[in-house]
Amino acid sequence: MFGLNPDGRNIFLITTPFQFILANLIKDEFKLEAELIVVTDLDKSLEQIDESAKYMNVNNYRKMFKSVPLNEHNKFKLLYKEVFRYASMLKLKASFKRHDNVFVGLATSPINRPIVCGHKDYNLVFFDDGTATIRFLRKRETGEKNINFPKSSLLHFYTKFYPRFATLNEIVYYTIYPGLRGGKNDTVVQVKANLPSRLIKNKSETDEIWFIGGPLVERRVIPDDIYAREIKNILKVCHDLNLKFVYFSHRVEKWIYENFPEMEIRQPSLPWELFFALSEEKPKAIVSIMSSVIVNLSILSGQICQLIYLDIDHIGENGVIKEMQDYAKRVLKIPVISSRGELKLMIFGEE
Repeated sequence: MFGLNPDGRNIFLITTPFQFILANLIKDEFKLEAELIVVTDLDKSLEQIDESAKYMNVNNYRKMFKSVPLNEHNKFKLLYKEVFRYASMLKLKASFKRHDNVFVGLATSPINRPIVCGHKDYNLVFFDDGTATIRFLRKRETGEKNINFPKSSLLHFYTKFYPRFATLNEIVYYTIYPGLRGGKNDTVVQVKANLPSRLIKNKSETDEIWFIGGPLVERRVIPDDIYAREIKNILKVCHDLNLKFVYFSHRVEKWIYENFPEMEIRQPSLPWELFFALSEEKPKAIVSIMSSVIVNLSILSGQICQLIYLDIDHIGENGVIKEMQDYAKRVLKIPVISSRGELKLMIFGEE
């Protein structure tokens, strides 16, 4: 079925809460018997996965690693953790049989390195980890066959044991994102990804604007002063329109708490896609700069409220963000705006 070997086991390696949701949707849609293996050790991610499992009635998954604090800065502990994770993934790879279908999300993730580089030993299958899919498949469409792994800040030496580049002449990719083709020899399978109707609540509209954040400052995607300026701009719009502003932080985000202590900040215990489905409220608009949640909500939940991306000057040359916003605007008709006046117009039809 769509590039899967019918004689092998189906195994999903899950690194994020969104992947946990998607793996179960793929299982249900294509009626696959599959083993779910969670290969992240981030405590926030594990908490969200456990909460998601309760609502989705999923019991048959296992965790590879114990939870570790997100704010661990001890380099020796980080080195030990990374070596342990890498060795554990090599051991896991050795357990795969030749005909097994091993689903991997985010091909360039360091933790997936030994699995992707060992792809000749089993049937490697990819599935989404947010909108990183868009750039990945578009590069494949241009003829790019290598997967470029980022260097580890601690484990430069382990690149000697496995090639830094995995060459994949043809791949199978399961995606919820429409309109993506991949390379000429690739098989791209469109996933409908319908959340169970029992999880989607009726919603009443509130006088709020929800902003979905991300670790843009921590990861040096946007300078802190520019990010702060954008938040203040939206706060000004909310004040002018007499709307409440609520900031939803990413699970690895810290900067926002330190610099906007008076602002209402929430962090759901569930992945955003599931949190919104279960919510009995919806805001007048959900806004973000680069979160893939905006695209995911459009696909999984439909246009049940205004979804908006902000385009700011600093990210104009950031290829990943630019490609995602262009895709959202062209394929999903999600507006990408750049001024307070446009934001007011999108929300209330007035400037």
